[in-house]
Amino acid sequence: MKMMTRALIAAAALAIGLGMAVVVLDSELTAQNAVVDKQVIQLANKKLEVDGLTSEVKNLNDQAQAAVNEQLLVAGLNTEHQQSETQINEQHQAVMINSNELKVSEHDPTRTWANAALPDAAGQLLYQSSRSAHGHGDKDSNSAATVKLSAIGLRTAAL
Repeated sequence: MKMMTRALIAAAALAIGLGMAVVVLDSELTAQNAVVDKQVIQLANKKLEVDGLTSEVKNLNDQAQAAVNEQLLVAGLNTEHQQSETQINEQHQAVMINSNELKVSEHDPTRTWANAALPDAAGQLLYQSSRSAHGHGDKDSNSAATVKLSAIGLRTAAL
């Protein structure tokens, strides 16, 4: 009986020890589950953050593409403007050459006509038509006409 009692006591001690181990393991399991739950929440938050950053990168890429498209448009407009300016300068040069040829013509009436001052009425008419063609009102004095006409190589009588 003593042996049985000892065996029972040993079995009881073992059961108590196992019970305590189960309680400790259960407690650790609960703590680890809490850690896992916390990490799942952190992972979900990180996924939302990554989604937000992905969206922001897409938006920035769209803005960069819009800027590239705008730059290409501006470059095209600048090229077109440069070509127009070159064409206008070439036309102006051709007109000036023709004008100079008239001024040194061997035909006396042509040379006299080319070197004569532009009559006042013609200068005013050219100036007014130029201003109205460009949407300007008649605000400036006739001295502006003299400046504009002389800038393009036309001499005027006193305006």
